[in-house]
Amino acid sequence: MAFVYSSTKELDNNTSSPLGLNILADGSKLFYCGKNSSGNPSVIECALSTPWNIASLTITAALEVWANANPPQDIIFFPDGSGFLVAGYNSADKYGLSLYEATTLFSVAGASFVDKTTLSNTQEIRSVVFNADFSKMYCCKYSSIGYPEAIAQYNLSVPGIISTAVQVSAINYDVFDYNRVLSGRISDDGTAFYVLLEGTVGIKKLTLSTPWDLSSYTDDGYVWDDLEGENSLTESAIFLDSGADNLFILGNDNILGTAVAHYIAGEEPPPVTEFWQNFHGQTEIL
Repeated sequence: MAFVYSSTKELDNNTSSPLGLNILADGSKLFYCGKNSSGNPSVIECALSTPWNIASLTITAALEVWANANPPQDIIFFPDGSGFLVAGYNSADKYGLSLYEATTLFSVAGASFVDKTTLSNTQEIRSVVFNADFSKMYCCKYSSIGYPEAIAQYNLSVPGIISTAVQVSAINYDVFDYNRVLSGRISDDGTAFYVLLEGTVGIKKLTLSTPWDLSSYTDDGYVWDDLEGENSLTESAIFLDSGADNLFILGNDNILGTAVAHYIAGEEPPPVTEFWQNFHGQTEIL
């Protein structure tokens, strides 16, 4: 499987690195971590009038979170929309997840901070994903020589309560040839983990032979790369829909500012020589 470029949509004119990307299951809202119109670290809410169509996207709300997550790294809603978690850093609690209670279901507008749970004193939590009942959590961490963990799995004895999380396994970044993991997403059935890698500008797929068990992974190689420069973004976060049919990549450049690119699952066109061989029924190299 490969992903074929479809389009790019500007989100705002901030050229500082946006982080974190999430889309509701019905494709009607997109959320990312960046800066609001005042330049303050925030989680941004966008409405898609046509689900999954980024051309129909407009920014509808922003919530400043700098007091608890500066910068914010990722946002994920609870399945019932009653609240959400923001990954980020502050000097008191280091790297962890802040819990917010939503005033309106599946919206950041007017949400209230509840508490924060520290997960690491040393490594940025760049991306967070859960299984359906929030009993398992996967954190992508920003690695270095002294802190090699790239992805860590936690089990939550009380689903959705981050303070009950216990780490059970991890993958170090040597698995990715020492390229840092910037973002990760897991398939709805727990059998595939997709990671955006910093040094390669590519997305790798890890297949989990035991669903939801990170330790059972095998490396299936790249499912996307930007070697052709199809978008002009410096990529920072990814999102895949439930069927892995649509890939969205968040990033920025000096012209568009913050933007999101859309890719559709499909086969890449064959090389020119292969095309002409098939077209003419020939076997020689043309």
